[in-house]
Amino acid sequence: VAFALTAVFAGVSRAVSLWVVARVTAGIASDLGIEAYRRTLHQPYEAHVQRNSGEVMSNILTKVDATSNSVVRQLLALCGSALTVVSIAAALIVIEPLTALIAMVGLGCGYALIGRAAKRKLDHNSLIIAETRASTFRDVQEGLGGIRDILLDGSQSHFVRLFEKSDRSMKRASATNQIIGNTPRFAMEVIALVLIAGLAYWINLRTGSVASSLPVLGALALGGQRLLPALQQGFLSWSTIVGSRKTVVEAIEFLDQPIDDANLIRYEPSGLSHQIRLSG
Repeated sequence: VAFALTAVFAGVSRAVSLWVVARVTAGIASDLGIEAYRRTLHQPYEAHVQRNSGEVMSNILTKVDATSNSVVRQLLALCGSALTVVSIAAALIVIEPLTALIAMVGLGCGYALIGRAAKRKLDHNSLIIAETRASTFRDVQEGLGGIRDILLDGSQSHFVRLFEKSDRSMKRASATNQIIGNTPRFAMEVIALVLIAGLAYWINLRTGSVASSLPVLGALALGGQRLLPALQQGFLSWSTIVGSRKTVVEAIEFLDQPIDDANLIRYEPSGLSHQIRLSG
């Protein structure tokens, strides 16, 4: 009965957690988008003239939203993964302290080394994604805005090449980030299996029989099965945040736009005290 109740509670808590994360992320994304649009509209006319409207639309419509999905959602997922890792690690330490600590240190060092090696590539891809996302908006807007001239001089292929260059670079960088975020799982699974096999061999040397330690091995294997997805989710969240750093910086700059107090003044329409008459 206790096991069944625990399973039900775990399922319900995961569903509630998913609902909360989705709703909180959507609310924050909406608030940030509205604030960015409000601050943009309150900029002086000179600022609007100097800007490219395609880049402004890219910042408001995509970069602010990407900030919510890449940072807020991933931070919430990272916190959940950290809580899961701590809980499972504590349970494993109670069962077999030395082995659990060795496994945790081994897996943690593995993810740390992979993250250190991948950070430079993630930073580079974040720059590419931020730049090409703005350029794709600009290319589409310029192409559609000048469609009359494009049709007259037959320059469609030129604008298609501009868009293709930016779009392919952005998609390729995004795909590389996804590969970096998901690849460590396979290496860590191999390391975990090697650790379990090494533990079984060590127990056999120490006690002369593995049968007496099967409950401990089973508990460690089950804990590792739950621990690896949590560690992988944490690494994926971290890589997503790092891979979106430049986009987040540009979105924050848009949200930090100063508002000119003169643009906050509301002018009341002056009513007519008399009548306007046209006489011939």
